Amino acid sequence: MRAFLSVLAAAALALPAAAQAPAPATAERVEITAEQSLEWRQDDRAYVARGNATATRGDITIIADEMRAFYRDTDGGAASAGPIGDSDIFKLRAEGDVRIRSTDNQVFGAAMDYDVDRRIAVMSGEGLRLETKQDVVTAVQALEYWEADKRAVARGDAIVRRA
Repeated sequence: MRAFLSVLAAAALALPAAAQAPAPATAERVEITAEQSLEWRQDDRAYVARGNATATRGDITIIADEMRAFYRDTDGGAASAGPIGDSDIFKLRAEGDVRIRSTDNQVFGAAMDYDVDRRIAVMSGEGLRLETKQDVVTAVQALEYWEADKRAVARGDAIVRRA
């Protein structure tokens, strides 16, 4: 059975699936699922998804063995922030066989930090690769994926191959 959590990514509510509020027109809902477990770590202000953890927002899907979604309060720090109060996800950290998929490309790596506000993913570890319809980009040190700008920055022995 898959665990399920749905949150808004841009100045939004983080609510369990059973208690979702309608999303504002300008916010995009982030859906987090996991095959093994999904836990709320209130003291760490984080959700932890394990076992084929998936975060989806719009046409972007991030998949990893384990994912942490960090949130911040947007209601002045009320004690109820988190699944029952106003908060928003500002960072995702994924580890283990990380993949980012969109309609136009795929990015692969061993670990990822994703800045939700800026829509920038920094991939690290072995197997760094970006695949588009025309190109394959590889790197050894890091591979940045700038979602909104549709560009990438490869660091360390970067290679671009055009089909």
